[in-house]
Amino acid sequence: MKCLCCPQPLRTSLSAQKNGTYYKSCPECSDFDSEHVFYPLEAFGNRDVLGTEIQSWCISCRIRAESERKIALDLMRDPNYTRVYVFEKLKCRQLLNN
Repeated sequence: MKCLCCPQPLRTSLSAQKNGTYYKSCPECSDFDSEHVFYPLEAFGNRDVLGTEIQSWCISCRIRAESERKIALDLMRDPNYTRVYVFEKLKCRQLLNN
C-alpha cells in the first residue's frame, strides 16, 4: 500500500532531516496509520548482525511484536518502572512537505 502523502510504499523505510534532527520512518507504524510515521533515530536502536545497523521497526513496535508484550506493557505501566519510550512522532506531511 502507498502512503497517503507521498508515492512511496508504506513498508519502505524513509529517512529525513528537520531542524538538525535525523528521522526515520517505522514501516509498522506507517502501515497502521496509512502514512509514513517518522521518529528520531534513537527511537529505533541498533542491531549487530554484519556490522551495526539501525533497527527497521521502532522500539514500541518491536515490544508489541514480542510474544511477551503483555509483560513489557505491564512493566511500562508500573510507576516504579522508568524505562518508558516517548519520542517525537511526525507524519509524512509534517516532515517531507515542509
